[in-house]
Amino acid sequence: RATANPFPLHDLTVLDPDWNNTFTVTLTVNPALGGLHLPLAGGASGNFNVAGGVYTVTGSITGVNATLAGAVFTPTAGLSATVIVSAFVSDAAATDFGLITLHVNATLNVSLTAAPSTLPAGNLSTITATVTDQSGLPAPNGTAVSFTAAPGAVTVGSVGTVGGLATTQLTSTLAGPTLVTATAGGGQASAVVTFTAGPPAQLTISVTPGIILANGISQSVAVASVFDRFGNPVSGVNVQFLAGIGVFSPSSGATNASGVVTVTLTSLTPGSENVSALAGSLIAQTSMTYQQPPTSQLGLVGALTAVTQTLDAVRKGDVITYFVTITNSGSGALNSVLIVAPIPSGTVYISGSASGGNYAGSSMSTMGAFGPAAVQNAVSWSGGLASGVSHTLRYAVQVLILEGQIVSQPRIYADNQDTGINLSSVVPVQARKVFLPAALH
Repeated sequence: RATANPFPLHDLTVLDPDWNNTFTVTLTVNPALGGLHLPLAGGASGNFNVAGGVYTVTGSITGVNATLAGAVFTPTAGLSATVIVSAFVSDAAATDFGLITLHVNATLNVSLTAAPSTLPAGNLSTITATVTDQSGLPAPNGTAVSFTAAPGAVTVGSVGTVGGLATTQLTSTLAGPTLVTATAGGGQASAVVTFTAGPPAQLTISVTPGIILANGISQSVAVASVFDRFGNPVSGVNVQFLAGIGVFSPSSGATNASGVVTVTLTSLTPGSENVSALAGSLIAQTSMTYQQPPTSQLGLVGALTAVTQTLDAVRKGDVITYFVTITNSGSGALNSVLIVAPIPSGTVYISGSASGGNYAGSSMSTMGAFGPAAVQNAVSWSGGLASGVSHTLRYAVQVLILEGQIVSQPRIYADNQDTGINLSSVVPVQARKVFLPAALH
């Protein structure tokens, strides 16, 4: 068995009992598969037709065997095949013939290292391929090694070996793992290099919505994002939020794995301003507006109570009675107040149970003046409230589900705007359970 390197043919020997004759040995090999090297020794002469693949040695048995002892077969680069070398020997008295079979395996062994294997995006990692033959010997100098990377890029894609080594460099602007692969002579190896986000280089801030009511209830969601110079999100960066009129809650936070930190923004003072996010030396700003809330909303208070037949969870078929109460605690009268209480999912309205309002099983055409254009399957009340006056809307529903939760979330509108008053009730539902006695033995 031969490798990609030159392979000595040490076992070629001519035997002759009388040792008196002059011998001629002719070796033939397909020149497309490789060639022979026969260093003449012991007074032997030779005629070598390399292009034709025919090599002839003539001399005494001692000279011929000394020449054959140094015979070397060199396969064509990259060859993996079976090679037949035919041998024909003759002297004045007799001839003989033989075949030499070589199984050439030119597949090379490739191993790969990366230094460093973890580094910031945009930096360089040195990639070294070690290439050996099947015997573990370094591949011949100049053996081509092809390097590829995904994602990322290598500085030189094809490198010739020196002493069995080939080196290139790898870089990527994208944070995350990069697979780099080296291929040589049918052999292949891969390594994973991890690129991390670099230091913060970009900061952005957005607020949604950009206009809210200055009532301390209406709020905007502020999102700050931190990126490195290649646009990779940077985690663990502390961001501070600053506002002159509004109030951020919380006022600072660390970015998550997506490079984002989210806070809320409210205000009790009408006006407009630029709000800011700071991360180290980076600063970003965006505009924000706080509108004066309608006078009717000032001092309006709401409450929601759910009354059940049991102290804990309800069951299918049980009744839940809701009481929605709003109070005008302000100094002025409120002329356009609307309560909308959708019938909770998983329940059905109990006919005739509504008091202090009306039930509409289909579209409520009167809703347009107070916000939503239409609401289905809801109990509502609209009217005015003098200072210090309260109004209670009462209605009952029957539970239809076996298990889960019954969630009620009425809304309060004043002067055609949502007041932002959060009313919510959650009632757990549990299935009835039957326990059977253990079997008697």
